[in-house]
Amino acid sequence: MPTPKLYALGTTKTDTSGVRREKPLKGPAAHALAAWLVAAPAATGPLFRRLHRGGTVGTTALTADHVARMVQRRAKLAGLDGNWAAHSLRSGFVTEAGRQGVPLGEVMAMTEHRGVGTMMGYFQAGSLLTSRAADLLAPSPVDATTVRSPSAVQPTD
Repeated sequence: MPTPKLYALGTTKTDTSGVRREKPLKGPAAHALAAWLVAAPAATGPLFRRLHRGGTVGTTALTADHVARMVQRRAKLAGLDGNWAAHSLRSGFVTEAGRQGVPLGEVMAMTEHRGVGTMMGYFQAGSLLTSRAADLLAPSPVDATTVRSPSAVQPTD
């Protein structure tokens, strides 16, 4: 398994300033990137480029439309119903992070969401089933000798 690496982002759809930002790559993601770089070496220029029929790798970056069509095609091959788009990857990442209890700040650092509002919708959806708040109304084991009836409670001055 490849060792973890930092991947430097340049210009992106949401940040056109080109300021260098680094993201960690480890585990299966690092392995997939290492395999891609063997198949399509890229010392400079776009990392993810179009793969033409016959296995020829293009020189220009994938467009948002290319990514959307890949996501739709892979979702269909996986037997998933619904209207899948490239955004499904980002929102799914946030939802899964919420489900696994990853702190919100760490998730925002990875996804580069600038505002908490949009992110919380996805994050909360993932964390609902494991939410401690959902257990607040669950019966708790209480020693019967410590329970007092409402009439036994006296107001304080």
